[in-house]
Amino acid sequence: MLQIKAGKESLDLTARESGGASRGSSSLSNADALQVDAGLMARGDRVTWVFEELPTGPLVKRARELNIGVVIRVRDQAARQQMIGLMARAKMSPIAIAGVELVVGSLDDVVAYVVKRAGH
Repeated sequence: MLQIKAGKESLDLTARESGGASRGSSSLSNADALQVDAGLMARGDRVTWVFEELPTGPLVKRARELNIGVVIRVRDQAARQQMIGLMARAKMSPIAIAGVELVVGSLDDVVAYVVKRAGH
């Protein structure tokens, strides 16, 4: 299962109001969504969160602690280094940081990468 995350994402604890097609409806906080996805992982499902923009380090750290895959689109090498710094400041180990997939390029590049990674 893929979770596509658009916009600024953090390890929030409160439910959010949708601004998209389901405007006004609430959705789980990222913290709660991670717990739901951890349950799916425990059943043997594969879960990956794909970020279109740089998320916070604590959110990435928590996802990786739960063995949830993380793919992050970075616009260029400077953004890649920025994301590595955010993860380091969140006290992620170098091995944990290496487990995060940083894709440099456009949104189309990330979609192609995730589709190829999924084996489709």
